[in-house]
Amino acid sequence: LIEKMPLKPNVGIWQTLLSVCRMHGDVEMGKQVGEILLRREGNNPANYVMVSNMYAHAGYWKESEKIRETLKRKGLKKEAGRSWVEMDKEIHIFYNGDGMHPLIEEIHEVLKEMEKRVKEEMGYVHSINFSLHDVEEESKMESLRVHSEKLAIGLVLVRRGLKLKGERVIRIFKNLRVCGDCHAFIKGLSKVLKIVFVVRDANRFHRFENGLCSCGDYW
Repeated sequence: LIEKMPLKPNVGIWQTLLSVCRMHGDVEMGKQVGEILLRREGNNPANYVMVSNMYAHAGYWKESEKIRETLKRKGLKKEAGRSWVEMDKEIHIFYNGDGMHPLIEEIHEVLKEMEKRVKEEMGYVHSINFSLHDVEEESKMESLRVHSEKLAIGLVLVRRGLKLKGERVIRIFKNLRVCGDCHAFIKGLSKVLKIVFVVRDANRFHRFENGLCSCGDYW
């Protein structure tokens, strides 16, 4: 389809196909698409991260590490992941693993509580493919729990309570693509809390409602 299009495919189109390859575990096609991306935009760290994640998602850890090593050797750095939320006309910004917010302990507690509920009621399990593979599984889950979009959501739940005083929509913004684990968690949370989450990431708006996302899990 891409080759027959009447217009020349841009990088975004190839990135979209790579994301679908990751989702379906089509490593062979993903490898070809990744080579096209790295030829066209060899200085864009996002492309290396996407290719590496595609391999990691399929369990090809050596290939994933090789791509990461190339990224380091070239001196390219991925932009730090951060999310923000506006509350009472104030912007709260979180980075992955952020521990600086004065309510961080309460945020961790409410996220653990929500994680337990989503696991029990929705069968949610951590997608540890989105974490480092050379650490213990418990540490992997801890690292996923402190992703920036989860911390931003946790702050809203702490500040406004789980009932949110009648407010049924939470809007979160992120500078990078939302990861698969956070995507699954927020879907489950929208069902458990009966709240709509709108997350604007680097690619699109995701509207999470009643356990589903508007992207249909293709993003």
